[in-house]
Amino acid sequence: MTKNDCKKIKILFLGTPKMSAFVLENLILAGYNVIGIVSQPDKEKDRKGNLLETETKKIGKKYNIPVYQFNSLKENINNFRSILPELIITIAYGKIVPEDILNIPQYGSINLHGSILPKLRGAAPIQYALFLGLKETGFTLMKMVKKMDAGDMYAKKIVTISEDDNYSSLEEKMEKCASDLLLENIDKYLNNELIPVKQEEDEATFTSKITKEDEKLSLDLKLNDFLNKIRGLSLVPGGFLYFNDKKFKILEARKINNERKYQVGSLFVEPKNKLCLQLLDGSIILLKVQLEGKKIMDGSSFLNGNHISNIVLK
Repeated sequence: MTKNDCKKIKILFLGTPKMSAFVLENLILAGYNVIGIVSQPDKEKDRKGNLLETETKKIGKKYNIPVYQFNSLKENINNFRSILPELIITIAYGKIVPEDILNIPQYGSINLHGSILPKLRGAAPIQYALFLGLKETGFTLMKMVKKMDAGDMYAKKIVTISEDDNYSSLEEKMEKCASDLLLENIDKYLNNELIPVKQEEDEATFTSKITKEDEKLSLDLKLNDFLNKIRGLSLVPGGFLYFNDKKFKILEARKINNERKYQVGSLFVEPKNKLCLQLLDGSIILLKVQLEGKKIMDGSSFLNGNHISNIVLK
Protein backbone atom coordinates (compact mmCIF):
# COMPACT_ATOMS: atom_id res chain seq x y z
CA MET A 1 0.00 0.00 0.00
CA THR A 2 1.47 3.36 -1.03
CA LYS A 3 1.48 6.40 1.22
CA ASN A 4 -1.39 7.87 -0.79
CA ASP A 5 -3.35 4.65 -0.34
CA CYS A 6 -2.72 4.77 3.43
CA LYS A 7 -4.07 8.30 3.54
CA LYS A 8 -7.32 7.19 1.91
CA ILE A 9 -8.12 4.69 4.69
CA LYS A 10 -11.27 5.82 6.53
CA ILE A 11 -10.32 6.55 10.15
CA LEU A 12 -12.68 6.89 13.09
CA PHE A 13 -10.89 8.71 15.92
CA LEU A 14 -11.88 8.22 19.58
CA GLY A 15 -10.58 10.73 22.12
CA THR A 16 -11.69 13.56 24.37
CA PRO A 17 -9.15 15.85 26.13
CA LYS A 18 -6.49 18.30 24.96
CA MET A 19 -3.90 15.60 24.28
CA SER A 20 -6.33 13.72 22.04
CA ALA A 21 -7.10 16.92 20.16
CA PHE A 22 -3.39 17.61 19.57
CA VAL A 23 -2.83 14.14 18.07
CA LEU A 24 -6.07 14.34 16.07
CA GLU A 25 -5.25 17.70 14.50
CA ASN A 26 -1.75 16.58 13.50
CA LEU A 27 -3.23 13.44 11.94
CA ILE A 28 -5.64 15.59 9.91
CA LEU A 29 -2.90 18.05 8.91
CA ALA A 30 -0.73 15.15 7.77
CA GLY A 31 -3.45 14.35 5.25
CA TYR A 32 -5.09 11.27 6.75
CA ASN A 33 -8.77 10.63 6.11
CA VAL A 34 -10.54 11.14 9.44
CA ILE A 35 -14.23 10.52 8.69
CA GLY A 36 -15.55 10.86 12.23
CA ILE A 37 -14.66 11.74 15.81
CA VAL A 38 -16.10 10.09 18.91
CA SER A 39 -15.81 12.20 22.06
CA GLN A 40 -17.19 11.91 25.56
CA PRO A 41 -20.30 14.07 26.05
CA ASP A 42 -19.70 17.69 27.05
CA LYS A 43 -19.45 17.84 30.85
CA GLU A 44 -17.29 20.78 31.91
CA LYS A 45 -19.00 24.11 32.54
CA ASP A 46 -17.85 27.72 32.50
CA ARG A 47 -18.48 30.15 35.36
CA LYS A 48 -21.93 30.93 34.00
CA GLY A 49 -22.89 27.26 33.99
CA ASN A 50 -22.74 26.85 30.22
CA LEU A 51 -21.48 23.52 28.91
CA LEU A 52 -18.02 23.65 27.33
CA GLU A 53 -17.25 21.66 24.21
CA THR A 54 -14.64 18.93 24.52
CA GLU A 55 -11.29 19.62 22.86
CA THR A 56 -11.77 17.01 20.14
CA LYS A 57 -15.24 18.33 19.39
CA LYS A 58 -13.64 21.72 18.69
CA ILE A 59 -11.28 20.07 16.20
CA GLY A 60 -14.21 18.36 14.50
CA LYS A 61 -15.98 21.69 14.04
CA LYS A 62 -12.78 23.35 12.82
CA TYR A 63 -12.30 20.79 10.03
CA ASN A 64 -15.99 19.99 9.36
CA ILE A 65 -15.68 16.40 10.53
CA PRO A 66 -18.75 14.74 12.13
CA VAL A 67 -18.53 14.42 15.93
CA TYR A 68 -20.42 11.73 17.84
CA GLN A 69 -20.96 11.96 21.60
CA PHE A 70 -22.60 8.75 22.75
CA ASN A 71 -23.66 8.32 26.38
CA SER A 72 -23.28 4.58 25.90
CA LEU A 73 -21.03 2.89 23.34
CA LYS A 74 -22.68 -0.50 23.83
CA GLU A 75 -26.07 0.91 22.87
CA ASN A 76 -24.66 2.50 19.70
CA ILE A 77 -22.83 -0.38 18.04
CA ASN A 78 -25.08 -0.13 14.99
CA ASN A 79 -24.25 3.56 14.71
CA PHE A 80 -20.56 2.65 14.67
CA ARG A 81 -21.22 0.14 11.89
CA SER A 82 -23.08 2.76 9.86
CA ILE A 83 -20.04 5.08 9.98
CA LEU A 84 -18.10 2.37 8.06
CA PRO A 85 -14.64 2.97 9.57
CA GLU A 86 -11.72 1.01 8.13
CA LEU A 87 -9.47 1.84 11.11
CA ILE A 88 -10.18 3.00 14.66
CA ILE A 89 -7.55 5.07 16.49
CA THR A 90 -8.00 5.86 20.16
CA ILE A 91 -6.15 8.05 22.64
CA ALA A 92 -7.59 9.08 26.02
CA TYR A 93 -11.22 8.49 25.09
CA GLY A 94 -12.11 7.85 28.71
CA LYS A 95 -14.15 4.64 28.60
CA ILE A 96 -13.67 0.99 27.72
CA VAL A 97 -14.60 0.34 24.08
CA PRO A 98 -16.74 -2.80 23.60
CA GLU A 99 -15.17 -5.67 21.66
CA ASP A 100 -18.00 -5.62 19.10
CA ILE A 101 -16.93 -2.09 18.13
CA LEU A 102 -13.20 -2.94 18.08
CA ASN A 103 -13.89 -5.69 15.55
CA ILE A 104 -15.75 -3.49 13.06
CA PRO A 105 -12.85 -1.94 11.07
CA GLN A 106 -11.10 -3.91 8.36
CA TYR A 107 -7.70 -2.76 9.64
CA GLY A 108 -8.53 -3.21 13.31
CA SER A 109 -8.44 -0.84 16.26
CA ILE A 110 -5.27 0.66 17.73
CA ASN A 111 -4.64 2.71 20.85
CA LEU A 112 -2.00 5.16 21.99
CA HIS A 113 -1.36 4.56 25.69
CA GLY A 114 0.64 7.04 27.79
CA SER A 115 3.23 4.72 29.30
CA ILE A 116 5.84 2.17 28.35
CA LEU A 117 3.67 -0.91 28.63
CA PRO A 118 3.15 -3.18 30.46
CA LYS A 119 3.96 -0.60 33.17
CA LEU A 120 1.30 1.88 34.25
CA ARG A 121 -1.80 0.57 32.55
CA GLY A 122 -5.02 2.41 33.36
CA ALA A 123 -6.48 5.88 33.51
CA ALA A 124 -3.67 8.10 34.84
CA PRO A 125 -0.26 6.90 33.61
CA ILE A 126 1.25 10.37 33.23
CA GLN A 127 0.37 11.43 36.78
CA TYR A 128 1.61 8.14 38.22
CA ALA A 129 4.93 8.43 36.38
CA LEU A 130 5.45 11.63 38.40
CA PHE A 131 4.02 10.23 41.65
CA LEU A 132 6.54 7.40 41.41
CA GLY A 133 9.45 9.71 40.62
CA LEU A 134 10.25 7.97 37.32
CA LYS A 135 13.03 9.35 35.13
CA GLU A 136 11.34 8.39 31.88
CA THR A 137 8.00 7.38 30.43
CA GLY A 138 6.53 7.47 26.93
CA PHE A 139 3.82 6.15 24.65
CA THR A 140 2.98 2.69 23.36
CA LEU A 141 1.12 2.04 20.12
CA MET A 142 -0.90 -1.10 20.74
CA LYS A 143 -3.75 -3.29 19.57
CA MET A 144 -7.01 -2.64 21.37
CA VAL A 145 -8.52 -5.68 23.09
CA LYS A 146 -11.31 -6.28 25.58
CA LYS A 147 -8.95 -6.20 28.58
CA MET A 148 -7.73 -2.69 29.48
CA ASP A 149 -4.36 -1.76 27.93
CA ALA A 150 -3.42 -5.44 27.56
CA GLY A 151 -3.15 -5.76 23.77
CA ASP A 152 -0.10 -6.59 21.69
CA MET A 153 2.40 -3.76 21.31
CA TYR A 154 3.50 -2.41 17.91
CA ALA A 155 5.85 0.46 18.76
CA LYS A 156 7.10 2.62 21.63
CA LYS A 157 8.61 6.06 22.07
CA ILE A 158 10.44 7.32 25.17
CA VAL A 159 10.04 10.67 26.95
CA THR A 160 12.60 11.85 29.50
CA ILE A 161 11.17 13.28 32.73
CA SER A 162 13.21 16.14 34.21
CA GLU A 163 13.24 17.07 37.89
CA ASP A 164 11.42 20.28 37.00
CA ASP A 165 8.57 18.56 35.17
CA ASN A 166 5.07 18.62 36.58
CA TYR A 167 1.91 17.21 35.02
CA SER A 168 1.35 20.29 32.84
CA SER A 169 4.86 20.31 31.36
CA LEU A 170 5.06 16.54 30.98
CA GLU A 171 1.67 16.50 29.25
CA GLU A 172 3.08 18.80 26.55
CA LYS A 173 6.06 16.48 26.00
CA MET A 174 3.75 13.47 25.95
CA GLU A 175 1.28 14.82 23.41
CA LYS A 176 4.13 15.50 20.97
CA CYS A 177 5.46 12.00 21.67
CA ALA A 178 2.06 10.44 20.94
CA SER A 179 1.62 12.37 17.71
CA ASP A 180 5.12 11.55 16.47
CA LEU A 181 4.72 7.88 17.36
CA LEU A 182 1.45 7.61 15.43
CA LEU A 183 2.64 9.46 12.33
CA GLU A 184 5.91 7.49 12.24
CA ASN A 185 4.09 4.16 12.39
CA ILE A 186 0.60 4.37 10.91
CA ASP A 187 1.69 3.51 7.36
CA LYS A 188 3.86 0.66 8.66
CA TYR A 189 0.88 -0.65 10.62
CA LEU A 190 -1.41 -0.52 7.62
CA ASN A 191 1.19 -2.39 5.57
CA ASN A 192 1.67 -5.09 8.23
CA GLU A 193 5.27 -4.03 8.75
CA LEU A 194 5.00 -3.80 12.55
CA ILE A 195 5.58 -7.01 14.47
CA PRO A 196 3.10 -7.31 17.39
CA VAL A 197 4.78 -8.10 20.72
CA LYS A 198 2.80 -9.67 23.55
CA GLN A 199 2.92 -7.98 26.96
CA GLU A 200 4.47 -9.76 29.95
CA GLU A 201 1.47 -9.93 32.27
CA ASP A 202 3.58 -10.53 35.38
CA GLU A 203 5.35 -7.20 34.77
CA ALA A 204 2.13 -5.18 34.51
CA THR A 205 1.47 -2.34 36.95
CA PHE A 206 -1.72 -0.30 37.18
CA THR A 207 -2.97 3.23 37.74
CA SER A 208 -6.40 4.47 38.74
CA LYS A 209 -8.36 7.58 37.85
CA ILE A 210 -7.43 10.66 39.91
CA THR A 211 -10.32 11.43 42.26
CA LYS A 212 -11.12 14.50 44.35
CA GLU A 213 -9.84 12.58 47.38
CA ASP A 214 -6.49 12.04 45.64
CA GLU A 215 -5.99 15.80 45.38
CA LYS A 216 -5.60 16.07 49.17
CA LEU A 217 -1.90 15.90 50.03
CA SER A 218 -0.90 13.64 52.90
CA LEU A 219 1.47 14.82 55.61
CA ASP A 220 2.23 11.15 56.26
CA LEU A 221 4.28 11.08 53.06
CA LYS A 222 8.05 11.35 53.16
CA LEU A 223 9.58 14.43 51.60
CA ASN A 224 10.43 13.05 48.14
CA ASP A 225 7.03 11.35 47.83
CA PHE A 226 5.31 14.56 48.91
CA LEU A 227 7.16 16.56 46.24
CA ASN A 228 6.33 13.95 43.60
CA LYS A 229 2.65 14.10 44.52
CA ILE A 230 2.73 17.89 44.08
CA ARG A 231 4.35 17.47 40.65
CA GLY A 232 1.80 14.90 39.51
CA LEU A 233 -1.13 17.17 40.44
CA SER A 234 0.24 20.49 39.15
CA LEU A 235 -0.84 22.77 37.75
CA VAL A 236 -4.25 21.13 37.41
CA PRO A 237 -6.07 20.11 39.55
CA GLY A 238 -3.47 21.05 42.19
CA GLY A 239 -2.69 19.18 45.40
CA PHE A 240 -3.86 20.87 48.57
CA LEU A 241 -3.81 20.99 52.36
CA TYR A 242 -6.06 23.07 54.60
CA PHE A 243 -5.02 26.54 55.83
CA ASN A 244 -7.53 27.69 58.47
CA ASP A 245 -10.22 25.49 56.87
CA LYS A 246 -9.53 26.86 53.37
CA LYS A 247 -7.98 24.82 50.59
CA PHE A 248 -4.34 25.77 50.19
CA LYS A 249 -2.89 24.45 46.95
CA ILE A 250 0.83 23.79 46.73
CA LEU A 251 1.68 23.96 43.04
CA GLU A 252 5.48 24.07 43.11
CA ALA A 253 8.00 23.34 45.84
CA ARG A 254 11.56 22.16 46.37
CA LYS A 255 13.57 20.53 49.13
CA ILE A 256 15.50 22.59 51.69
CA ASN A 257 16.94 20.02 54.08
CA ASN A 258 16.42 16.72 55.89
CA GLU A 259 15.89 18.34 59.29
CA ARG A 260 12.81 18.27 61.50
CA LYS A 261 12.65 21.46 63.58
CA TYR A 262 8.88 21.97 63.85
CA GLN A 263 5.63 20.08 64.11
CA VAL A 264 4.81 18.30 60.86
CA GLY A 265 2.57 20.57 58.76
CA SER A 266 3.93 23.78 60.28
CA LEU A 267 4.49 26.79 58.04
CA PHE A 268 7.59 28.82 58.83
CA VAL A 269 9.84 31.45 57.29
CA GLU A 270 13.46 30.86 56.37
CA PRO A 271 15.93 33.71 55.78
CA LYS A 272 15.28 35.76 52.64
CA ASN A 273 11.54 35.65 53.32
CA LYS A 274 10.90 32.14 51.99
CA LEU A 275 7.66 30.33 52.88
CA CYS A 276 8.46 26.82 54.09
CA LEU A 277 6.65 23.69 55.22
CA GLN A 278 7.81 21.08 57.72
CA LEU A 279 7.40 17.45 56.66
CA LEU A 280 8.19 14.16 58.36
CA ASP A 281 11.81 13.92 57.26
CA GLY A 282 12.71 17.41 56.11
CA SER A 283 11.47 20.79 54.95
CA ILE A 284 10.42 22.26 51.61
CA ILE A 285 10.16 25.79 50.20
CA LEU A 286 6.73 26.58 48.76
CA LEU A 287 7.47 28.35 45.48
CA LYS A 288 3.96 28.59 44.02
CA VAL A 289 0.74 28.43 46.07
CA GLN A 290 -2.94 29.29 45.83
CA LEU A 291 -5.30 29.92 48.71
CA GLU A 292 -8.95 29.11 48.02
CA GLY A 293 -10.62 32.06 46.29
CA LYS A 294 -7.30 33.74 45.46
CA LYS A 295 -4.95 33.83 42.49
CA ILE A 296 -1.81 31.72 42.15
CA MET A 297 1.17 33.49 43.73
CA ASP A 298 4.72 32.82 44.84
CA GLY A 299 5.40 31.96 48.47
CA SER A 300 6.92 35.33 49.33
CA SER A 301 3.86 37.19 48.03
CA PHE A 302 1.63 34.91 50.10
CA LEU A 303 3.63 35.86 53.20
CA ASN A 304 3.01 39.56 52.55
CA GLY A 305 -0.75 39.14 52.85
CA ASN A 306 -1.13 36.35 55.41
CA HIS A 307 -0.04 35.67 58.99
CA ILE A 308 1.48 32.21 59.31
CA SER A 309 2.70 32.18 62.90
CA ASN A 310 1.42 29.05 64.67
CA ILE A 311 -0.32 27.86 61.48
CA VAL A 312 -0.24 24.09 60.99
CA LEU A 313 -1.59 22.84 57.66
CA LYS A 314 -3.88 19.84 57.82
